This record gives sequence, C-alpha cells and structure tokens, in this order.
Amino acid sequence: MRLDVRGVSLSLGERKRDARKILDDVSFTAPDGAFVSLLGESGAGKSTLLKVVAGILLQDEGSVCFDGRVVDGLPSHKRNLGFVFQDVRLFPHMSVAENVAYPLRMAGVVKRERLARAADLLERVALAGFGDRSPATLSGGQAQRVALARALAGKPAALLLDEPFSGLDESLREDMRSLVLRLHREEGVTCVMVTHDAVEALMMSDVVVALDAGRVVQAGVPQDLYERPATRKIAASFGDCSVLSGEVRGGAFRAAGLALPAPGVRDGAAVAVLRHCGLSLAPADASEAPAFAGASASGVAPVPSDALAIGEATVRCGVFAGESYLARLDVNDETLTVPVAALPKPGSTASVFADPGACFVFSAPK
Repeated sequence: MRLDVRGVSLSLGERKRDARKILDDVSFTAPDGAFVSLLGESGAGKSTLLKVVAGILLQDEGSVCFDGRVVDGLPSHKRNLGFVFQDVRLFPHMSVAENVAYPLRMAGVVKRERLARAADLLERVALAGFGDRSPATLSGGQAQRVALARALAGKPAALLLDEPFSGLDESLREDMRSLVLRLHREEGVTCVMVTHDAVEALMMSDVVVALDAGRVVQAGVPQDLYERPATRKIAASFGDCSVLSGEVRGGAFRAAGLALPAPGVRDGAAVAVLRHCGLSLAPADASEAPAFAGASASGVAPVPSDALAIGEATVRCGVFAGESYLARLDVNDETLTVPVAALPKPGSTASVFADPGACFVFSAPK
C-alpha cells in the first residue's frame, strides 16, 4: 500500500487558546512496500503523526491517503493497519497464541485458522512452543516479538512501529531490527517506524523523514540525509561529532585556529559539525612527535592522503576509548574531539586534518 500524508497539521490542548501546534503542514510519501522511518528528537511530533496515520488522532488540516484514497473519515479499526506500540500492550488474561490471533478473532476468522496463523507467526519470530504461555512469563524481547506477530496476524496493508526497540538492550535491539526487516521483506508490507536513533534509521530504511518541531525538515533516501544534511541537527545525529561556533566570511568558516570551506553559506555567525570518523591528528611539527605517547616518529596515526589540513589547536587531554584514544582539543571555549592511535601530550600543539565530506557548516539561527 502507498501511504501519502498531505499537509497535515494538528494542535493539541484542552482549550483552543491553550492549544499547541504539534504538527505543522507535514507531507511525506511511503511508497508501496517501502520501509520509512520518521526521525527526530523527543517532541518532534513523530508519534503524534503515526497516530494520525492510524486514525487514533484526527488532524485539523490536511489528509491521509491509502493508495490514493482519502481515509480521514475512516475509524482506526477499519484502516487495516498493524500497530506495534512502544509499550507492547499484550492482553494479560490471554495466552501468547490468543494475543497473536486476536486481530483475526475480531475479523471473524474461525478459531482453527486463526490459531494456525498465530502458530506460524510465532515460529517465524523464534517463539515456537510459546503459544500456551502467559504474557507475564515473557522477557521484554519476547514480548516485543509477540507484539510484532500480533500486528502482522491480520495481513495489514501497512505496519506502524512506534519506537519498538527503545526498551531493549543493544544486543536485543539488533536482533529485533533484523527480525523486523526480514518480516517486512517476507510479508511485502509497507512499514512506517518512529525512531530517535539516526543510525537505526540509516540501516533500516528506504526513506527517512526527519522532523523538527512538528515540521518535515528533510526527506529522502538515507544516503542523502547522511551526506547532504539540511540542518545542523541532522548532520550531528549520525554518529559522534563535535559542534563548533564560529563565523563565515567569503565562503570560509573560521573558529580560532581552524578554517573549513563553507560554500553557499552566508556571511555571519555559523556553526560547524565535524564527524569524528572524518578527523585525524598529527604533531604540528615533526620534532614534537615524542609528545604523542607511544607514537612513531612519523606521528600519531596515518593521515589520509585526501584529508584537508584545517589548522592547529592545543591538546587539552586524551582519554582511552577502547579501540582507540580520543584527543580533546581546545577551540575557543569549545571542545574538538579527534580519534587518535596514541595519546598526545596535554598542552602540545596538533595539526588537525578533516575529510571534507564529514564536515558541515550552517548559518547560526538568529
């Protein structure tokens, strides 16, 4: 099913004069069979938007269309959607199998058929043999799998997922991501997932829709948002980064002893987002190499041949980070963090190199 959200706006509040706009002219498309992520910080309007699509909330303006048909007047239970909530909401008085089969029971499917479908789905989510159990006996990850199976039981036209992995530890999150993507492919169902995890959206999605303060600020394939972020928040959301304040003059951003290309950015106050994965460090002078503890005479770590020298800064300290070390450098009153192979000496001067594709400059908000 193709899902189109067109110009949706919604304000919430007990009284009209106290109402707060949660969604502001939101539009996006989920192509038939695609996996779409709604990405943004808490309060961006992601979950509210999902509830509008589901028919749980009715928008003030705009429309929601399924395969070109406006469904604004259609109640939630008639929209043929599967919904996995952040809190799984299993029925405690039903067995696991009865929970999974519940949508089919509501659709009037005979007991034998609905329990057969439930058994098949439980096997596909690696819970074969769990059908007679009580939901109270399940772990958090098992409960999420049951909720996913229940959402798919009625063969919905689209599957909506509201931060379905937020309550799981990282190993379980990865397992659930893989499971959701596998079932998405097997069922051929259109999926729309709410997440605040940009890397999760990057790995799982065909399309990412980034929201901020109730508005869509960028939408496209994950690579577009990663390589050409439209805002500082989007740029900073993909992995570890440093954010520096400075000024743009004549197409160049400057902050203390650092300078970056800033083509197309207007002159004035600006911020630069520098992803740590694109930064490297070397002694400012070859004679200073011993100041980098454990470094060879050639410096801390090889500097990529295509890296851009962006200036020098003073090392404040270094920290151990498992697979590498992190050097903290002073840039005015802010911190630039650079992964290094060995710890530089505090107080030493270092040359900073950057992959231009990992550095982004934006005009500062007025």
